[in-house]
Amino acid sequence: MNIRIGFSVVFSILIAALIFCSVKSFRSQKSIGKAVGLLDIALIPPMIGNLIIIGSTVRESALVGYYIYFIGMNLVMMALMKFAAKYFYGTGNGQKVPTFMYILPVADTIQLLFNPVFGHAFNIETVEVQENPYYRLIPYFGQTLHRIVDYAVFCSVVLIFIIGTKKAARIYHERYSVILVSMVLVAIWETFYIFSRTPVDRSMIGFGVFGLLVFFFSLHYRPLRLLDRMLSDSDNSDKAQTIIRNIIKLSDELDIVSLTEGVETQHQYSQLSNVGCKLFQGYFFAKPMPKEEFEEFAFARTNAS
Repeated sequence: MNIRIGFSVVFSILIAALIFCSVKSFRSQKSIGKAVGLLDIALIPPMIGNLIIIGSTVRESALVGYYIYFIGMNLVMMALMKFAAKYFYGTGNGQKVPTFMYILPVADTIQLLFNPVFGHAFNIETVEVQENPYYRLIPYFGQTLHRIVDYAVFCSVVLIFIIGTKKAARIYHERYSVILVSMVLVAIWETFYIFSRTPVDRSMIGFGVFGLLVFFFSLHYRPLRLLDRMLSDSDNSDKAQTIIRNIIKLSDELDIVSLTEGVETQHQYSQLSNVGCKLFQGYFFAKPMPKEEFEEFAFARTNAS
């Protein structure tokens, strides 16, 4: 199988997914929506650049791909800073991202655009991949400068996430931790391709997946594990019962049907019934079963009642 065609398909799918996520993000009513949308849009140019690099068998088109890739990464860094600042707004002491952190990627973009004149940033060399030419990067001083800028910004965002996760309420820890870990993994993935100089650079796949994770965990994720822990503690925690009682009350006032999942004991069922729960699901009633078996089970219970 031609690996370049395979990875080109992967990149095309990720680009389409990022376009979809960015549109959905801008339409979101949540305050973080626009920042998520900007980040996902910013990820598209370097993804396209990486796609061009992978598919190019002509030197000129490969060069264009590298310029789109590197300049696009500067856009990603600026969007990532804006996202982090918005995501953790209110968890610190009112600090804002220093202006120079936005100036650095802009200045770096300018020096990259002068590369055709001075040849100071990078060049490309031809290597053979599956009997076809592939154009691999030869980094110079300007490219080293570009990496320093992007890594400085990226590490700053990671630091913001570490501090923000530590200061944030417990209910947010899970989602913040997932995004933080994914950023670290993306950095490792990117660093591997920088130093290994592996032909067919597909490093932007990591950033594409990261953009999808940001979309999900910022706009659609709900901390179910924390709610599960609250339910498991409902047997012996007055605070947990108070929280559940008020959730049920709010649902009733908003005409929202609520279902309590994970009920496993008679005591849990009694306690939850006392705080207003009306619909239940869990091993206390029955184990998961196929549709046909469930219909028989429900029919028998209905006749018995």
